[in-house]
Amino acid sequence: MLDVKLKEDFRQWLFGNTTFSEKVVRDTLSRLSRLSEITALNIEQPVDEFIFKLDQNEYFGGLSMSVRSQLKRSYKLFKEFSDGRSVKK
Repeated sequence: MLDVKLKEDFRQWLFGNTTFSEKVVRDTLSRLSRLSEITALNIEQPVDEFIFKLDQNEYFGGLSMSVRSQLKRSYKLFKEFSDGRSVKK
């Protein structure tokens, strides 16, 4: 599970660094929480390596393609936040 303070910091980062609406920010946080229940979120790991290992997860592989894509996107955004990078999308 994600720490409450970390979630709030990420939420603020999403508002400040993206053009996401409130609903999209909530959805992104929800997806990240779901992903953290599937596997540990290792922010030290390169994104490609994390996603490769995630794709090997049996539960994750059983999800629909669109859900897998949404979960991966939420992790990529979280990684950008944790790396201190800024994106405007």
